[in-house]
Amino acid sequence: MTNKLEKIFGRQKELQKLLRTDTQTQPYLNHMVLSTHIELSEMLQQTKWNWRKPLNEENAKKEFIDVFTFVVNIAIALKIDPEELYQRYIAKNDKNIMRANEMLRKNKTVLP
Repeated sequence: MTNKLEKIFGRQKELQKLLRTDTQTQPYLNHMVLSTHIELSEMLQQTKWNWRKPLNEENAKKEFIDVFTFVVNIAIALKIDPEELYQRYIAKNDKNIMRANEMLRKNKTVLP
């Protein structure tokens, strides 16, 4: 069975093909980064950043999927396939774990 992340990438590539999108241009990459930023802002509006408003979890999930879609588009534009994404994630996560452990040893707060 094909990996779920590979299926996601494949479906997104098919959509780009259907739309006749040239994903290998600088303007396309810039547009995807900006779109991700906008979707993150929309997601923030659905979260409890403003304590006077309740969390709208369903809308936040919808916005997260929009963010994720644009992130996949960025990966495709940068020619990062699911295997490379996984390898880079694991390497970065290992570094983050090492940093967190180091901060804890120094009795520093890891997150606010």
